Amino acid sequence: DGEKELKDINLRVLLNDQVMAINNQNMSESSSNDIEVSFTPQNSGWLSGYIEINDSPIDFDNLRYFSLYVPEKEEILVVEGQNSTPVKVLFQSVFDQFNPTFLSSRNIAQAQLSDYRSIILLGVDQFSSGLTDQLKTFLEEGGSILFFPGDDLELSSINSFYQVVKAGSFQETHSVDPGVEVKESELDHPVFEGIFTSNRRNREVDA
Repeated sequence: DGEKELKDINLRVLLNDQVMAINNQNMSESSSNDIEVSFTPQNSGWLSGYIEINDSPIDFDNLRYFSLYVPEKEEILVVEGQNSTPVKVLFQSVFDQFNPTFLSSRNIAQAQLSDYRSIILLGVDQFSSGLTDQLKTFLEEGGSILFFPGDDLELSSINSFYQVVKAGSFQETHSVDPGVEVKESELDHPVFEGIFTSNRRNREVDA
């Protein structure tokens, strides 16, 4: 609501008294802005924190407190349309922060989706109307879905599901001969967001 521009508004996110994220912004007069920050909690359980801005000299309303719960292991559901032994190995040896439940796509009606934060769909080639409704409700209630198409992808069925959840669509698939060399990748594509460091020309993988 101010009548002059503000420069270098410093926003900090603190969690358990540790600075987790910082963002500096400029704002023009009589304007509003959405600022997105991300951070990774270092502990599990109930965590408390606050968001702070340096809005001197009026500082009585510069803090907003929050709390969040980080489970020791996150429950996820892996729905298999085809065998996924490599994924099982990953969860057993690498992704120990997750507690996966593996279920055949034929038996998904038996699952209580609200028990999970995330669902991974592996090789699921078609979506019935019932499954589509279940997954749509799951997304609307804050869940997330990671989808890996199978070899026998039914485009009409998949695209019908994508249309319901407003996630775009697949085009016709094309076969690629083994050993084809990829000369260049569009590293600025959103699918690579957060994977590569942005301050180096060679785009090293960000570990």
